Amino acid sequence: MDASASSTEHEDSSECSSDCDECDQLLRFLSKHPCPSQSWVETIFHSDFPSQECIELRSDLKSLHCNLDMFDYHSLEKMWKAGGHVQEKEILREVGEYLNQKGGIACMRLHYYLLSFALCGPVFIECDKPPAVKHYPRMIEMFWHNIGLWQS
Repeated sequence: MDASASSTEHEDSSECSSDCDECDQLLRFLSKHPCPSQSWVETIFHSDFPSQECIELRSDLKSLHCNLDMFDYHSLEKMWKAGGHVQEKEILREVGEYLNQKGGIACMRLHYYLLSFALCGPVFIECDKPPAVKHYPRMIEMFWHNIGLWQS
Protein backbone atom coordinates (compact mmCIF):
# COMPACT_ATOMS: atom_id res chain seq x y z
CA MET A 1 0.00 0.00 0.00
CA ASP A 2 1.45 3.42 -0.93
CA ALA A 3 1.50 6.41 1.44
CA SER A 4 -1.49 8.13 -0.12
CA ALA A 5 -3.57 4.98 0.14
CA SER A 6 -2.78 4.56 3.83
CA SER A 7 -3.67 8.21 4.45
CA THR A 8 -6.98 7.75 2.68
CA GLU A 9 -7.62 4.52 4.59
CA HIS A 10 -7.16 6.28 7.93
CA GLU A 11 -9.28 9.30 7.02
CA ASP A 12 -12.10 7.22 5.55
CA SER A 13 -12.12 4.63 8.32
CA SER A 14 -14.42 5.03 11.31
CA GLU A 15 -11.78 3.35 13.43
CA CYS A 16 -8.06 2.96 13.25
CA SER A 17 -7.08 -0.62 12.55
CA SER A 18 -3.85 -2.12 13.77
CA ASP A 19 -2.79 -2.97 10.19
CA CYS A 20 -3.10 0.66 9.01
CA ASP A 21 0.37 2.00 8.12
CA GLU A 22 -0.59 5.54 9.08
CA CYS A 23 -1.87 4.33 12.46
CA ASP A 24 1.40 2.53 13.14
CA GLN A 25 3.37 5.59 12.09
CA LEU A 26 1.34 7.82 14.45
CA LEU A 27 1.59 5.37 17.34
CA ARG A 28 5.37 5.09 16.96
CA PHE A 29 5.82 8.87 16.76
CA LEU A 30 3.66 9.60 19.81
CA SER A 31 5.36 6.90 21.86
CA LYS A 32 8.74 8.55 21.16
CA HIS A 33 7.49 12.05 22.01
CA PRO A 34 5.80 12.42 25.40
CA CYS A 35 2.67 14.50 25.88
CA PRO A 36 3.39 18.14 26.75
CA SER A 37 3.55 18.76 30.48
CA GLN A 38 1.01 20.76 32.42
CA SER A 39 3.67 23.43 32.99
CA TRP A 40 4.10 23.75 29.19
CA VAL A 41 0.38 24.49 28.92
CA GLU A 42 0.54 26.99 31.79
CA THR A 43 3.44 28.74 30.05
CA ILE A 44 1.27 29.35 26.99
CA PHE A 45 -1.19 31.27 29.15
CA HIS A 46 1.12 32.93 31.67
CA SER A 47 4.62 33.38 30.26
CA ASP A 48 5.91 36.94 30.39
CA PHE A 49 8.11 36.24 27.36
CA PRO A 50 6.18 33.87 25.07
CA SER A 51 7.22 33.06 21.53
CA GLN A 52 5.25 34.65 18.70
CA GLU A 53 3.54 31.31 18.10
CA CYS A 54 2.43 31.16 21.74
CA ILE A 55 1.15 34.74 21.60
CA GLU A 56 -0.96 33.85 18.56
CA LEU A 57 -2.29 30.65 20.18
CA ARG A 58 -3.06 32.50 23.42
CA SER A 59 -4.97 35.14 21.47
CA ASP A 60 -6.90 32.53 19.47
CA LEU A 61 -7.83 30.58 22.61
CA LYS A 62 -9.01 33.70 24.41
CA SER A 63 -11.13 34.72 21.40
CA LEU A 64 -12.78 31.26 21.60
CA HIS A 65 -13.52 31.81 25.34
CA CYS A 66 -10.99 29.17 26.39
CA ASN A 67 -9.12 29.59 29.65
CA LEU A 68 -6.72 27.63 31.79
CA ASP A 69 -9.41 26.85 34.38
CA MET A 70 -10.97 24.50 31.81
CA PHE A 71 -7.75 22.56 31.30
CA ASP A 72 -7.65 18.89 32.27
CA TYR A 73 -4.19 17.36 31.85
CA HIS A 74 -5.48 13.80 32.05
CA SER A 75 -7.73 14.44 29.03
CA LEU A 76 -4.90 15.93 26.97
CA GLU A 77 -2.71 12.96 27.83
CA LYS A 78 -5.46 10.49 26.85
CA MET A 79 -5.88 12.28 23.52
CA TRP A 80 -2.12 12.10 22.95
CA LYS A 81 -1.87 8.42 23.79
CA ALA A 82 -4.97 7.47 21.75
CA GLY A 83 -3.30 8.33 18.45
CA GLY A 84 -2.91 5.22 16.32
CA HIS A 85 -4.42 3.00 19.02
CA VAL A 86 -6.83 0.29 17.86
CA GLN A 87 -9.56 1.94 19.97
CA GLU A 88 -8.61 5.48 18.92
CA LYS A 89 -12.17 6.51 18.00
CA GLU A 90 -13.74 5.21 21.22
CA ILE A 91 -11.07 6.81 23.41
CA LEU A 92 -11.31 10.16 21.64
CA ARG A 93 -15.12 10.21 21.73
CA GLU A 94 -15.03 9.42 25.45
CA VAL A 95 -12.61 12.31 26.05
CA GLY A 96 -14.68 14.63 23.84
CA GLU A 97 -17.87 13.79 25.74
CA TYR A 98 -16.12 14.38 29.06
CA LEU A 99 -14.71 17.73 27.92
CA ASN A 100 -18.11 18.77 26.59
CA GLN A 101 -19.68 18.01 29.98
CA LYS A 102 -16.85 19.82 31.76
CA GLY A 103 -17.00 23.07 29.81
CA GLY A 104 -18.80 22.72 26.50
CA ILE A 105 -17.30 23.52 23.14
CA ALA A 106 -14.82 26.02 24.59
CA CYS A 107 -13.28 23.26 26.72
CA MET A 108 -13.17 20.91 23.74
CA ARG A 109 -11.53 23.61 21.60
CA LEU A 110 -8.93 24.32 24.27
CA HIS A 111 -7.75 20.71 24.33
CA TYR A 112 -8.00 20.28 20.56
CA TYR A 113 -5.92 23.39 19.83
CA LEU A 114 -3.32 22.61 22.50
CA LEU A 115 -2.82 19.12 21.09
CA SER A 116 -2.75 20.41 17.52
CA PHE A 117 -0.27 23.16 18.44
CA ALA A 118 2.00 20.68 20.23
CA LEU A 119 1.93 18.17 17.36
CA CYS A 120 1.93 20.41 14.30
CA GLY A 121 3.50 23.66 15.47
CA PRO A 122 7.24 24.36 15.49
CA VAL A 123 7.53 24.99 19.23
CA PHE A 124 7.02 21.73 21.14
CA ILE A 125 8.39 19.03 18.83
CA GLU A 126 11.22 20.35 16.70
CA CYS A 127 11.63 17.65 14.09
CA ASP A 128 10.10 16.51 10.83
CA LYS A 129 6.68 15.09 11.45
CA PRO A 130 5.26 12.24 9.38
CA PRO A 131 1.95 12.81 7.57
CA ALA A 132 0.10 10.71 10.14
CA VAL A 133 0.99 13.23 12.85
CA LYS A 134 -0.22 16.13 10.73
CA HIS A 135 -3.51 14.30 10.00
CA TYR A 136 -4.23 13.36 13.61
CA PRO A 137 -5.98 16.63 14.60
CA ARG A 138 -8.34 16.17 11.64
CA MET A 139 -9.17 12.67 12.89
CA ILE A 140 -10.08 14.14 16.28
CA GLU A 141 -12.34 16.68 14.55
CA MET A 142 -14.15 13.88 12.73
CA PHE A 143 -14.45 11.63 15.78
CA TRP A 144 -15.86 14.51 17.86
CA HIS A 145 -18.53 15.32 15.28
CA ASN A 146 -21.90 15.94 16.99
CA ILE A 147 -20.53 15.88 20.53
CA GLY A 148 -22.26 18.90 21.96
CA LEU A 149 -21.90 21.77 19.48
CA TRP A 150 -18.80 20.28 17.79
CA GLN A 151 -19.14 19.99 14.02
CA SER A 152 -16.39 18.63 11.77
